[in-house]
Amino acid sequence: MKLFSRTPRRAARRHLAAATLAGLAGSVLLSTTGLATAPAAKAADPTCLTGTLKYTFASAEAKTTVTQPARGLTWELWGATGSGSVAKLSTGTTSSTGAYNACSASASLGSAYVRFVAGRTGAWKVVNKESNGTTYTAQTATQTNVSGSKALGTTTVTDSRAGAFKIADVVSDFYAVRDSGTACWTRLQSSGCEQLTYVWTSTRTNGGYFDLDGTNFVILAKDDAKSAHIIVHEAGHWFQWALYSGWFPPSDCPSTHYVDKASAVSCAWTEGLANAVAGWVLGDKRYVRADGSVVPYVPAGGGYYSGGDKTEGNVAAALIDLWRLDGPNGTWGVNLDLTIKYGSDHFKEYFLTNRPRASLPVDGAARDIIESHGIFY
Repeated sequence: MKLFSRTPRRAARRHLAAATLAGLAGSVLLSTTGLATAPAAKAADPTCLTGTLKYTFASAEAKTTVTQPARGLTWELWGATGSGSVAKLSTGTTSSTGAYNACSASASLGSAYVRFVAGRTGAWKVVNKESNGTTYTAQTATQTNVSGSKALGTTTVTDSRAGAFKIADVVSDFYAVRDSGTACWTRLQSSGCEQLTYVWTSTRTNGGYFDLDGTNFVILAKDDAKSAHIIVHEAGHWFQWALYSGWFPPSDCPSTHYVDKASAVSCAWTEGLANAVAGWVLGDKRYVRADGSVVPYVPAGGGYYSGGDKTEGNVAAALIDLWRLDGPNGTWGVNLDLTIKYGSDHFKEYFLTNRPRASLPVDGAARDIIESHGIFY
């Protein structure tokens, strides 16, 4: 059992420096007796570009190409006022329908466009390569002589960048349930957040892994972006690493491992946890491959797979049910706290050693859950 101190964190984590206060300038008091008060000037109406961002890309789950709203992603309004040069005027995030309302306080803009980022500033992003990779972007057509509010309709990303926007959109589902209490991914941070980075291109042939021994990025092959389950599963590995503050259980995975077949205890623990995260975020208990084929965490017809806690599917299904058991209203917060404080090399250590230390049950309904998924201690 690894007991983690909450401080210090590894050097890679950065925290924002405290802001310094400027000195207060002296004030001069003037008498206003007998002076008429001029009416306040009416503020100019803002200039806004509005619309919706969507992407078109293949879905392994739907087994077809679909067009979806790009949710929770950063937008930036770029424009020029008067004879000035083009600059970033405002920023925000797309809504749950992919909508944006990008406004400038200026009464008019000589030119303006909205730029979209495949990610959310400071939280996650999708880049095109490991070293100094460029974050994917898209943008509207440039508008000229804009005043008031102008509706641009729907901007749809359909080319070689669409997979990056799908990845970024799917991650917004994960971010929405991270249960950190801050803008950061985990409760370890409140500022200077750890950023989840994906590497993907429409031509990349290797991928489908978390680069633990290198960049700490999630690396996806071109077809991996088809599966929301693969996208979140690989982020689940990154999430465990982030919760463990840069530590990760030792790997004993064979070169090929399977959801429904026994491998080894640490392999089943880390892969099972990543599968559980995907199931938790997406609301099911299955692994969906890029080709659309499905491997359920629980065999068709019920029961469990052989191999006990050496089988990923058994561990994943047990974790999802335990998280629901432990948290009020189905939240997983107490298990996130457990993971932050205690490191587990395998499911047995998590269940028998670290759950009691976190005042979580190992008997009664908890015992029934793991035994219903083929894990007996």
